[in-house]
Amino acid sequence: MSNIWIYVGIVGVGLISGLAVAGWIGTDMVVGNHPEWRKFTATPADYRLTASVVEFTSTDGIKLKAWWFVAQGTSRATVLLAHGNQSNRSRLLSRAAFLVKNGYNVLAIDLRAHGESGGNYQTPGYFEARDLLGAVRYVREVLKLKEPIVALGHSYGGVAAIHAAVQSPEISAVIADSAFMSAADVFYRYQKLAQNSPQVPFAVKMLMGLAQFPPVYGAMGVMFYLRTGVSFDQKQADALPQIPKLGDKPILFIAGDRDQIAPLENTQKMYEAAHSPKKQLWIAKGASHNTTYSTAPEEYEATVLKFLETVLQGR
Repeated sequence: MSNIWIYVGIVGVGLISGLAVAGWIGTDMVVGNHPEWRKFTATPADYRLTASVVEFTSTDGIKLKAWWFVAQGTSRATVLLAHGNQSNRSRLLSRAAFLVKNGYNVLAIDLRAHGESGGNYQTPGYFEARDLLGAVRYVREVLKLKEPIVALGHSYGGVAAIHAAVQSPEISAVIADSAFMSAADVFYRYQKLAQNSPQVPFAVKMLMGLAQFPPVYGAMGVMFYLRTGVSFDQKQADALPQIPKLGDKPILFIAGDRDQIAPLENTQKMYEAAHSPKKQLWIAKGASHNTTYSTAPEEYEATVLKFLETVLQGR
């Protein structure tokens, strides 16, 4: 009888160890220092822009860095730029350039754990909203600007922009470029792409497949807490339930019709969930998740500028 309990104990230890390893490997995708997230791909000078490097903190105390661009001519508003996953503020310089040249101040932020900002973890846009709220505080309390503030975010930066706009009355409007509907949905789509990619190692494919099972998924949540000291329900990060909470606040959704990460049909669901009479949806034809701007830059710029002119008129 004692031998049975020994075997049970060995199996139990093996399972726990296996789950711990799976949790550690799984959270490596969102925890730790990733040099590729911090490497700049361009500079303001590449876009004939002049920027000041500024520093402020998120509302939960993480030190953040950003580029501050002063509008050319009379300033109409300040736009907060929030980049996508595994990226940094340099990836949105093309957006900063056309906004600055058309009369908008721009604060291009390195979200936590990216670029030059502090922090050692990322979430699906949930805690990143605190980075944007810290940016709002910086604009109001340090720069002393009273003009309207708009949040423009790409991918999980778009999700962060939605969360921040729900929480802050200081954010007058949102531009959500390729924002995903929910954390679970975007994970499923990443997994599907990984399974079909010859560049993704077999071990990663297997782990992403196993993550669908509750024990492994739960182990990743526990390990995330042990490695970061923070915890949250993944459903808290979902963008779709937040959309109605924006009330009458204007929002522009941007989607690529070839986006496999945040597909058009999901963006349409978010658009339908919005109550604002000033909600808009623009579809970038032929664009994938990361190419909504580069596929049709002139149309992208015209759409964003027209939206801003419409929703900020008289403010």
